[in-house]
Amino acid sequence: MELYFIIPLIVNTINAFALAYVYALDRRDPLNRAYCALTGCSVLWVGITLPLYLPIPEWLCPPLLKAAAAVWLPMGFLVMNLTYAALRRRRDTVYWAGLAAAAGCVAIAILTDLVVRRYRLYPWGAWQEEGPLFLPLLTVIIVVPVLYSMVLFALRCRVVTNPGRRLPLLLLILGPMLNLTAALFLEVVVPRLVDSSMPRLSPSSTIISSLLVFFAIMKYRILMPNMGEMVPGIFSSVRDGIILLGSAGEVLQMNSAATELFHPDRNDIDGVRMQDLINGYDPRNEYSDYEVTYRHNDRTQHLLITQSMIEENDRIIGRVLTTKDITPIKTLLDEVRQSEEQFRFLVEGISEAIYSIDINGMVDYVSPAICSIAGWKPDEIIGRNFSEFINPDDLPGVMKRFGEAIGGGSIPYEFRIRAADGTFRNVITTSKRIIVKDSVDGLRGVITDITEIRKIKQELQESQRLYRLIANNVTDKIWILDIATLRVTYISPSVLHLNGRSPEEEMAIPIEQRIEAESLNNALLVLQEEVAHDAERDPDRQRIIEFTERHADGRWINTEASITFIRDPRGWPVELLGVSRDITERKALEREIHDHIETLKKRNEMIEKDMATARIIHQRLLPVSIPLMDRFRIDFRYYPLEEVGGDYFNFINLEEGGLGVFIGDVTGHGISAALFLSLVKSITNTLMREYALDPSAFMYHLNNELYRYMQSYFITGAYGLFRGQDQSDVVNLTFANGGHPPLLLYKASLGEVETLYARGSAIGAFEQTRYFATTLELYRGDRIYLYTDGLVEAVNDKGEILGYDALPGIMARVHDANLQKTLDSIMREIHHFRGKTPLDDDIVLVGIEVV
Repeated sequence: MELYFIIPLIVNTINAFALAYVYALDRRDPLNRAYCALTGCSVLWVGITLPLYLPIPEWLCPPLLKAAAAVWLPMGFLVMNLTYAALRRRRDTVYWAGLAAAAGCVAIAILTDLVVRRYRLYPWGAWQEEGPLFLPLLTVIIVVPVLYSMVLFALRCRVVTNPGRRLPLLLLILGPMLNLTAALFLEVVVPRLVDSSMPRLSPSSTIISSLLVFFAIMKYRILMPNMGEMVPGIFSSVRDGIILLGSAGEVLQMNSAATELFHPDRNDIDGVRMQDLINGYDPRNEYSDYEVTYRHNDRTQHLLITQSMIEENDRIIGRVLTTKDITPIKTLLDEVRQSEEQFRFLVEGISEAIYSIDINGMVDYVSPAICSIAGWKPDEIIGRNFSEFINPDDLPGVMKRFGEAIGGGSIPYEFRIRAADGTFRNVITTSKRIIVKDSVDGLRGVITDITEIRKIKQELQESQRLYRLIANNVTDKIWILDIATLRVTYISPSVLHLNGRSPEEEMAIPIEQRIEAESLNNALLVLQEEVAHDAERDPDRQRIIEFTERHADGRWINTEASITFIRDPRGWPVELLGVSRDITERKALEREIHDHIETLKKRNEMIEKDMATARIIHQRLLPVSIPLMDRFRIDFRYYPLEEVGGDYFNFINLEEGGLGVFIGDVTGHGISAALFLSLVKSITNTLMREYALDPSAFMYHLNNELYRYMQSYFITGAYGLFRGQDQSDVVNLTFANGGHPPLLLYKASLGEVETLYARGSAIGAFEQTRYFATTLELYRGDRIYLYTDGLVEAVNDKGEILGYDALPGIMARVHDANLQKTLDSIMREIHHFRGKTPLDDDIVLVGIEVV
């Protein structure tokens, strides 16, 4: 018996120790599990072959050799599995194909003699004789996965620039690769080149992997629990993004939130630096809620980042970066800011001054309208107490109202405010308290200048006094009513004209018999409310009350009474002075006007329905899709007005080959334009069957047909025929124009835009009008643009028109290889030019590119 079995025994002891040691370090880590699987397979392989170096019964040799083959055949796949785990690579099709191949080879080795045919006895023990599939399976199942793992590792080393991370990976992968390389050399090469009877020590080569891994553990702490591997279990459930960085700022680990934010489309993060992801980021800085902007795939997000250092023995070994996505908050703030700007625009645009004061009377805000009311600038008032600007005589009443408003009242109040020039202005204010967290925080209200109104009111009062002096000489009925008894004490002689009775006859009839009950009750309620609040109101005020009174002939008439108080020397109201006039005809006219208004409303509703139908008709006339053609790329943009417009365009995919395009613009808008467009569409569809290949003839017959049917309408239009030359990249464009804006040609070879003019008057305006066609050659990349005049007639807020001369320059400047992007850019330029000025006409823009 030879003592060769001592070598695999020692090797297996070391391998088993390595397996147990790494398993004890961290059996949950995927990389450790992958290494333990490979090392366990090595221990099993060496353990199975160990009896072959000892004297054993010959019948035991075949099953041991088959079992050994079944164990070493999957080792190529286990090396690839270790590579995937070390590189944190997702399991892909190659991985699962390797697993299936390994399983199949194991089945072949166990169930057939194609891998191990039989055994041979040597002085040192027993060993296998190779079957016909031994070397092919060895190549496919061992060599190919090992080479593929080397390629993956080489690709990773190109992006991993940190030696502290690259060298441990190199040792981890290099060990199994050298192990299998040595095994192949000892098993296949040496017996064939040196001596076939040499002892087979290929299983003992597994010691190479164990020694290199132990070196890596001691030198680089590989396979040991570390910060990067423990982090996922700590912060995987955190909603904010958490990123573990190396000493140089490279990404070691991201939780799911950070991965979704920064790298949702990558399989790995090795080699990625935060400097490459966040513009302006410096790993040497310490950040605390620092706002940055991150852009990825046309997506912009706003982040708050916080970074802290990780130190060990006074040395920075890494960093923890926390990210919080505040994009929704920023968007909400932008919306709030926009709302505030709109609110400020409304507030600053009205003539009334809006103010806000706190619970102590300090002015928090006042709108610029205060300048037109009192001459003060807002910053001259804000921060001061409102009482400084009140007339001293009115201040006690204002302070009383201030207290009532804080308590919940909101009754308008008149007082005088001190202007910047020292004078006083009459104003009226209405305020409402501000509630913050269930407590009163101040008042917000509106100040209206009534100085001129007061002057007018005083003049009106003077006029009323004069009116009372001549009351007996007017045709209106003047009467006086005692408030206490509700009896009429005076009626002017004009009552005969109004009610058909003399003053004596009128006064003899009780008031409840002369006035309809409902109108009398309404008047008494008004009287009661006025008397109750008389001290708070203007003593010379008037109220207008309508009555329904019975005429002497028995009919009911409508009257309107202007009523004021007559006061005793103490100022108490004791009587009512009223002036009544007959408004029966006016009421009848009001009822007639109301009926007319209702009729007009119904007619307007019918018109609106007709307009909606016309809009539907117009939309149905336009193309719903873009034709797909081999030689052309086509797209369009259509911007209609709210009312029914007159723009029309259509694409015709010709059976003879080529593309026909018609664009037109009907004069006017509304239902008639929509109906006329229906006629245009019907006629053009008919003419296309006969004249699609002859633009001039098409325009000629279209003109005659429209002139015959609708002489009061005409359109501008252009028709273009695109046809490719046989076996050539050249495309011929033949077009005719009928008063329509000229076509624009973008020449790809020159990068310039050319205007294409053609003679022809408006279509449908004159009978027997001739149209002349123009033909030119187009090449790959050339584009033709057709449009309606709404595009060039856009007007900005200064009243300037864009014009035809500006359009070619715009198209050349915004040209893009993508036709859709070019059309969008042209429209953005148009909208930018006009600003907030609304469109006066529909806009149609059609682009056709030769491909």
